[in-house]
Amino acid sequence: MPRLVAAAVAAGQDSFAVLGESLGSAVAVRIATRHPHRVRALVLTAGFAAADPVLALAARLITSLAAAGQWEDVARFAVLSCMSPAELADLEPAALDEPVARTLAALAPGMPDHFDLVSRVDVRDDLAKVSAPTLVVAPTGDRLVLPESSHRLAAGIPGARLLELPGAAHVLNPADRATWLRHVRAFLAAGVTPARASRS
Repeated sequence: MPRLVAAAVAAGQDSFAVLGESLGSAVAVRIATRHPHRVRALVLTAGFAAADPVLALAARLITSLAAAGQWEDVARFAVLSCMSPAELADLEPAALDEPVARTLAALAPGMPDHFDLVSRVDVRDDLAKVSAPTLVVAPTGDRLVLPESSHRLAAGIPGARLLELPGAAHVLNPADRATWLRHVRAFLAAGVTPARASRS
């Protein structure tokens, strides 16, 4: 985290907004509480302060499959977890091969370490210390990081605004990403202060 802040400062950004998705939301919260004079705003999407039982079980399964070299099964599980029920329902069984193959090709070697951290991270005590205006975005079709985790993030951060993306999955499709981007740009352009931020 110090290196992320240092990189931004080295690029001429003395203060900045931090956008975190999934595990990145916990990283963003830590940056905001450790460098409050740097962080102007937070946007936390499909995030969590600590893994709930669903996410903890998913992390354990992924790390076990990866340790066994069953990367194709990791990809299958990722597709099942990161697409919304509606998106999966629209696919014919034979059509699942394409997203599985695409996901398999994109899997990073560090994925087991990533999910090990997912299972251990806990920033719940940091939430009340966040002073930056915060937008929390909850994709309601997320089956990996349940929407309730975003709700808890918003409830724990003073003045946080909660936005739900109806039916959106953990990995936003192009249409949901465009909606997300529109809301994020509006939030950042508003120049909100903690006093203005509100739940909606």
